[in-house]
Amino acid sequence: MKKTLAILIILLLAGTGLFADVDDTKTPSKINITSEVAQYSSFGVSLTTINNHDVSSIERFERAVSSSISVTVDMLYIYGDKVIGYLSGLNNTKSPVKLELSITDLVSGNNAVPMIIIDPEATIPAATNNAYGLLWSVPVKIKEKVGGSGRLAPAGNYQATITISAITS
Repeated sequence: MKKTLAILIILLLAGTGLFADVDDTKTPSKINITSEVAQYSSFGVSLTTINNHDVSSIERFERAVSSSISVTVDMLYIYGDKVIGYLSGLNNTKSPVKLELSITDLVSGNNAVPMIIIDPEATIPAATNNAYGLLWSVPVKIKEKVGGSGRLAPAGNYQATITISAITS
């Protein structure tokens, strides 16, 4: 009898719990979600233009550009604008990134041919809603500072370096 009575009491308590009134005065339950996207701004150079596919993700962009390239130019043809490569950049920050381009003279021993960059500044735009800021395959152009000086240069192996730097505020 004690067993039967215990079972009835358990069933009664369990049944009451199943059909208890719902307290609809409670506030709803919530799950709060947070996420963080790391800041990323990068630029690089390439011998050829990069395409739309190359700027669709950070990983593809990094594979499409390089931190340095080597180019051989004909000294006879540097009197006019000479495209020697392409500059590209990707930015996911809310601020644009300004870049400065500078070039050394073409030098061989004591001989030098002064050079200039045609467009010495570039800007990677700020990111917008659902879109990276892109600087996409901008031609890097050089020319002689004094027209015809390359044609008069003595024989030798001449070298110059273009440096691209982010300008900090």
